[in-house]
Amino acid sequence: MSDEQAMNYCRQLSDFEASVRRFAVKKLIELKNPLSIPYLVDVLSDDDIFVKTNAEDALFELGNPIIPHLIKKLDNDVAEVRLRALSVYRRLDTSEGLENLIPLLLDPDTDVRNSALGRLQKGLDAKASLKLWEFIKNPSISDEIKEICSDLLNKNIVGISNEIVTDIDSSSIDEGSLKLGCKLFIQLKPDGHKFFLDKINSDIPEMRIASLISKSNFETINILSLAKEKTNDSDADVRKIAVKLIGENGGEGDLLLLNELLNSPEKGVWKVSKEAIDRIKSGI
Repeated sequence: MSDEQAMNYCRQLSDFEASVRRFAVKKLIELKNPLSIPYLVDVLSDDDIFVKTNAEDALFELGNPIIPHLIKKLDNDVAEVRLRALSVYRRLDTSEGLENLIPLLLDPDTDVRNSALGRLQKGLDAKASLKLWEFIKNPSISDEIKEICSDLLNKNIVGISNEIVTDIDSSSIDEGSLKLGCKLFIQLKPDGHKFFLDKINSDIPEMRIASLISKSNFETINILSLAKEKTNDSDADVRKIAVKLIGENGGEGDLLLLNELLNSPEKGVWKVSKEAIDRIKSGI
């Protein structure tokens, strides 16, 4: 059918009679004409349930070209409209514009928040990862939301290692964000970064862990002696990393120390010590 016919049905979407609007939106599902996109997006707020539900189906059939229009609706004053726009977006199975879902984690409507979170849990891209990191750095964002952002990044972080290191180096973020940044960086770039090499005696445990990991990749000659030293660190997580490094770089002569660490009161340290012992023995 022609563009003229499609536009005729688009005009009928504003008809007073719901039955006319229903017929029009069903015809637009069949036509799949991109000209109908802004009209279909507008009727996501229609008073008639059949019109707005079928408008979702029509938009889905039109695919990715609808994304910029859906994103605009995410700012709509009506929660149902935001939710319907999200519903269509999630059906598209795309990451285009995904970063625009991050602010919805602060949405006043529970269903909108949960829908946005559900999509973000399925995977991130670099833009969405960066937006989540910006939320973590923002002092006005609540700890609860920061924890949600951190959990999302822990599962799906993508391509922002340089940004994290730059922010840590700038000293412009608070200590809580800095700690989260170190943890995220270690996960994203487990081979370390030269920035962390001189941070082995930092007051922040997460920084010391990042330093140990970085040194194990960039300064391998002295890593065993340093790891042994850090088995006395005040932080259990630092000690676990140190023990893990002993298991990876040590030998039979280190078994005595590792056996002593089996008596550690922290379950995590005990477990890592046992794994380190088994690793060394398997290589003897």
